[in-house]
Amino acid sequence: MVTQLPSSTPKGIIYPDSDRFLTHLELDQQLQQEKERAEQAEAKLEALHTLLKERGINPEQL
Repeated sequence: MVTQLPSSTPKGIIYPDSDRFLTHLELDQQLQQEKERAEQAEAKLEALHTLLKERGINPEQL
């Protein structure tokens, strides 16, 4: 069951466990943060692969 709080309440709509629904803006911000985190992780992985290759290690065989 989903409960809607009065419009004067800043939380808006909440789940039964008292967590609130995120707004479209909040969901978009979370999505953008996750994309940035994934891009950073991929860049770090690529840098580590390059470093291993420079040292004569094939990262695919690890």
